[in-house]
Amino acid sequence: MPPTVLAAEEDDELIRRIENGDERAFTCLYERYSRRVWSFAHRLLGSREDADDVTVEVFLALHANLQARKYRKEAAFLSYVLQITAYQCNKHRRKNRSWFRPWGDDAQAGETPIEEIPAHDTPEDHALAGEKVELIHKSIRQLGMEYRLVVALRLFEEMPYQEIADILQIPDGTVKSRLNRGLDKLRDILEKYPDLFSHYAKCAKE
Repeated sequence: MPPTVLAAEEDDELIRRIENGDERAFTCLYERYSRRVWSFAHRLLGSREDADDVTVEVFLALHANLQARKYRKEAAFLSYVLQITAYQCNKHRRKNRSWFRPWGDDAQAGETPIEEIPAHDTPEDHALAGEKVELIHKSIRQLGMEYRLVVALRLFEEMPYQEIADILQIPDGTVKSRLNRGLDKLRDILEKYPDLFSHYAKCAKE
C-alpha cells in the first residue's frame, strides 16, 4: 500500500532534521523502516543473521547519505531505502558466496527441500510443508539474485514497474523481462504446486 501524504510529509520533516544533525529524528526513521528493511533482506537472503547484518549496513549507509544530503527526493523515500537494501543484499551475498544457501536458516536446521515435499494436502503433509507463503519465499530464494530482486519487489513490496526500475537502476523493459523470466523459473521450481504458482504469478502481473 502506498504511503499516505501525511506519512510522506513526516518523512520529509525527519529527513530535514537528520540533515541538520538531529539523531533523534534518525531513530524515528529507523523505527519506521527497520522492520520492512529486515523483512525484505530476509526474503532475499533466507537467513535471520544475514538480515540482521544487512539491516545494520543499510541504516549506516542511510545515515551517512542523509547527513551528506545525498537523497535527492526524486523518488519516494521507501524506494530509496529499498534501493540501498537491494545493494547491500547483493554486496553481502557476493562477500559470502562460498557458503550462501538459498534455503537459508531452515535448510541449516535440516528441513526437507522442496522437491522432496509431497504435493498432497493432508495434515501430515501440511505440517511438513509449512505455510504456503514460506514455501513461496524459499522457492524465490532459489532464483538468481537479478530475478529474485524483481520478483520480491513486485510480489511482496507491491512496487509498480517504474519504481522497481528506479530502485534497481535498470530500464523498465528489463524489469518486465526479468519478472517474466523469474516467473518461468519459479514455475519449474513449483512444478508440484501449480495452483500455488498460478496464484502468485497472477498477483505479480496485476
